[in-house]
Amino acid sequence: MPVGEKTKLMDLKKMVDEDEEHKNLTIEDQIHIKNILLQHRELNRSGARPSNRAAAQDTRWTIDRVSKEVSV
Repeated sequence: MPVGEKTKLMDLKKMVDEDEEHKNLTIEDQIHIKNILLQHRELNRSGARPSNRAAAQDTRWTIDRVSKEVSV
């Protein structure tokens, strides 16, 4: 999947289910992957935006995306 491409949750779950490499992960590997994800989420949540306008655009985009997902 190309960087920046948006994919629906159902499609992501299907991709993971079909990937043989992910079916046999050890508990340590699963914990490591989850920790990487949590670090990434924390960075995105607290990361600084270059300007107030950028922060406002992020907020607007997120609200629009959530609204579209809820209405589907």
